[in-house]
Amino acid sequence: MAALAAVTRTEHAIVGEVYAPPDDADYALGRITCIAHHLSSVTDGQITDLVWHLRYDDEYLRTRAGWRIHGRALTINAIETRPVRRLRGQPSGRSSSGR
Repeated sequence: MAALAAVTRTEHAIVGEVYAPPDDADYALGRITCIAHHLSSVTDGQITDLVWHLRYDDEYLRTRAGWRIHGRALTINAIETRPVRRLRGQPSGRSSSGR
């Protein structure tokens, strides 16, 4: 969590879900694909978006409290860096209408 201290904002989007039919009614497998944006300011006021394209391979277990993640493996398929023009909530020198 310390690595997130330098991040101004994050946004994570689930872009796919696949679940395997269980042999056991109390156990299941799933693969979740995500795109995670990590927005941060760097020198000279430039904002960058560090984008992770990732997947989670999960094991789920049914408990008395309901379904819970029993195990998770993270795979990062790609990482890219993008420039960002503006973040909501930051002063831009322009009116809110963009004029």
